[in-house]
Amino acid sequence: MKHIFSFFVVAFILFSCRPPVGGDLESTSPSSGYDFPRIFDDFWNGMNRNYVYWDREPGPGWEPVLAQLPTETRDFILAHPASFWDRIYDYYKPQFDKLGTFADTFSPGYSDARDKAIGYFQEMTLGMLDGHFRVYFEGIPGPFFPAQNRFLLKTLNNDPPGANAVFSQSDLSQTNVTIQRDPTKIDLTNLSNNYFGKYDFVNQVLKKYMTIKKQTLVRPSTLPTMLAGPWKLAAGERAHSSGGKIVYLFTNYCYLMDAFDPSSEVYKKASGTQAVINTFFDSLAAQDVKGVIVDVRGNMGGNPADNPFLFGRMIDRPLTFAYSRSKSGEGRLDYSPWMPVRIIPAPATEKRLKNTNIPIALLADRGTFSGAEFHTMIVKSMPNGRVVGETTNGSASNTVNSLIYNGGAFSVGAVVDQVAGSVVQYQCADGNVYEGIGIPPDIDVPMSYAEWVKFFTGQSDRQLEEAIRYIDPGAMLP
Repeated sequence: MKHIFSFFVVAFILFSCRPPVGGDLESTSPSSGYDFPRIFDDFWNGMNRNYVYWDREPGPGWEPVLAQLPTETRDFILAHPASFWDRIYDYYKPQFDKLGTFADTFSPGYSDARDKAIGYFQEMTLGMLDGHFRVYFEGIPGPFFPAQNRFLLKTLNNDPPGANAVFSQSDLSQTNVTIQRDPTKIDLTNLSNNYFGKYDFVNQVLKKYMTIKKQTLVRPSTLPTMLAGPWKLAAGERAHSSGGKIVYLFTNYCYLMDAFDPSSEVYKKASGTQAVINTFFDSLAAQDVKGVIVDVRGNMGGNPADNPFLFGRMIDRPLTFAYSRSKSGEGRLDYSPWMPVRIIPAPATEKRLKNTNIPIALLADRGTFSGAEFHTMIVKSMPNGRVVGETTNGSASNTVNSLIYNGGAFSVGAVVDQVAGSVVQYQCADGNVYEGIGIPPDIDVPMSYAEWVKFFTGQSDRQLEEAIRYIDPGAMLP
């Protein structure tokens, strides 16, 4: 990390020796061998062409680095953001030149050069705004994932005790965890305590607010290619104080549509999920529905098809909820025009709301990622919708096959197996791009330490209470 701090100080006095951008860099030929100067050029060019957030770099992820720089250096960077990646080249190119070229991985000195190169690549991308940006290094399991690293560091070390500890998906590979339920002993920054929220949420808290009609838990081992942690689904109802009911759905993954697709793994291996979703749709289609709550706190995202599949049942006309643009050429700042992103109403033959004017609340928190952030955009754009809770993670984008677009993933061929990232920028209907920042709630519900303890010990859920109050101001709550 020490290199990155010195980089800014000296980079601005260097003359650029960058190669021209161009050519097909989707997959650089491995025939370049272990030529570290060439590997660096391939990586830099691939990023220069494919990365979609250059117009917003350096973003918030670079703040810890920028804060340590001399004022005049920091001010220059912020005043000339378009030159940011050029300065990266100016500083790191000489470092890779020094690493040299090797015939094969058995050559003396190769391992040391490779380790230094990986460290440099991590340094030069550690603040990237894109919440889906990842670098896969040759021979190293798992990706270098800057946005996730920042999220975990902030959540576990810097936030107030308990922030996002309820629904964290950080480490859910274990299945047997002893939960300490004594409020005086709970360490809300300890990952093991997150299991209380993940596994006991419905039984310990939700039952205080509503009747749970159907629920299920899908273990990660059931769908190893899709889930980072267990998939919890719950459908419930609550009586409205003036008659009728509020219907509720909790899901921590966006794979609802997959549960209805006979060709999907979810349909084949997790049939219980379909029963929960059908229960929610049955409640949604009833005559006496007074409001809807969709809870995506801790939702890791998934299939974007969930957007129309779920919310198309809650609208009666096309809804533009965002605008998108992609790279239009190989230039760093070549972008297509902003295009509207919309969902359309579900067919009348589907189970859907009878009255699409009733209040709809979406519960979100800083553990709301990716596809679930599109749910947030949708509800924010509804005149009768409100997002309740916390600011989301800030990683709303797509990572589909980059051959369809001019941006996204590319491979280098040596040392760097693949660079993955978003292919599209999204702008919320309010005109803001929230990548790397997070989508703010309409009703902000910060949680104190005491309120987190109450949640963990099954006493109350203040965020859910605020969602209920939005729909039913006269509600009697625990």
